[in-house]
Amino acid sequence: MGFFRLLLAFLIIFNFPVPVAYNSAAAAFLLATTYYVINDRNPLPYFRLTYILYILAGLVFITLASAIPAVLHFTFDFSILKAFALQLFLMLVLVYCMPVLLGDPWENAGAGFDTAATLLVSVFTVQSVIQVLAFIFPPVADMVHFFQKESVAGKDYGGIRALALSGNPFFDLSAAYAVCYIVFVKLAVNRARMAIQVTDVIFFLLLIVGTFFAGRTGFIGLGIALLTMAVYARGTPFKVFSFLKVFFVCLVLVWTLPWLLPADTRDLLFDKLLPFAFEFLYSYLEQGSVATASTDVLSTMYFPIGINTFLFGDGRYLMADGSYYLYTDAGYMRHILYYGIFGQLLLVGYQLLFFLKPLLISLGGGFEKRPRNDLFFWMVLLAVLFVLHYKGEVVGFMPVIALMLLLLGTGYVKDKYEAWSIFYT
Repeated sequence: MGFFRLLLAFLIIFNFPVPVAYNSAAAAFLLATTYYVINDRNPLPYFRLTYILYILAGLVFITLASAIPAVLHFTFDFSILKAFALQLFLMLVLVYCMPVLLGDPWENAGAGFDTAATLLVSVFTVQSVIQVLAFIFPPVADMVHFFQKESVAGKDYGGIRALALSGNPFFDLSAAYAVCYIVFVKLAVNRARMAIQVTDVIFFLLLIVGTFFAGRTGFIGLGIALLTMAVYARGTPFKVFSFLKVFFVCLVLVWTLPWLLPADTRDLLFDKLLPFAFEFLYSYLEQGSVATASTDVLSTMYFPIGINTFLFGDGRYLMADGSYYLYTDAGYMRHILYYGIFGQLLLVGYQLLFFLKPLLISLGGGFEKRPRNDLFFWMVLLAVLFVLHYKGEVVGFMPVIALMLLLLGTGYVKDKYEAWSIFYT
């Protein structure tokens, strides 16, 4: 059951092309249906949860509202709707599979959030292992590329990118890794009360290595996660032995693992992967600046616009040649150019639906330590989304982030409700 749960979560979260089934989320739907039929289980109980229904209703509303700018401006550019349609499909599949992923709503009280968080950390750890194997062994990379679109597989940047079994192994994946770091630290706090284990270190290092391949954006989440760990640890000092154990394991792994690789792979690691992953550090050592190629490009993605565009947008999402409108892929800029500021605020409102009930539950916990930590976690997670949105479309838009939040939020809300008449419609 544990492997099946992990498989379903992996197929849904990363949603990559699959022959016959079209994509991995559809394959997960078929597998879950087979499981429900064989075991005579009801696949629909989570569709009655008010938390989920509000989010689904919000997504339908924002999808319909997203067609309005294209009509009002007579551009009839409805290409933005594709992302919302995909998000709706994936969320429906996720909710359909939740009895397998989280158990029935009335089961395992108190373990829902930790189960959801463990699933997310596990699937991203598996994804990291896949990327490492694809980096070291070309046949594995060929197998990964078989489950990717040609346009994705062709952007491998000399064998260091597009190695993930994911529909979008670039910005979407790196942003998802950023969120995963926040989840990992919260899970470690819930489980170990800051007594970090060697297995935690190994998982954490694998996530970091996976971020090397996914993209540097993930390190934003890593930095914030380390800061949150310091806050969680306030008043709960680390045991000296635990700290020394963590430090020793990290030191040994970082020093020895590269020298166990084949010579050509090691050369690729030192000549391409590390300079890519730590371009800001190389740039600082060589030029005295932490600027990278991507930050230089990002700085050009924000530019002055007219007041009418700022307020009401232009109703254009793509150019005639299929490229991004005005050639910017920055999140705030893209959405303001299409919707205007009011549409951007609508997306923020939709995103807040994922957080409202968890935040209210956390606030209702009084001054107990765990509820305070929970409130801090949800606030940090929300803040991370707004930071990531500066670089790309995240807030209320990115499917993989929506899936992660829905799974976490459902698990958390499930833990806190005992009066099911309130929880259900």
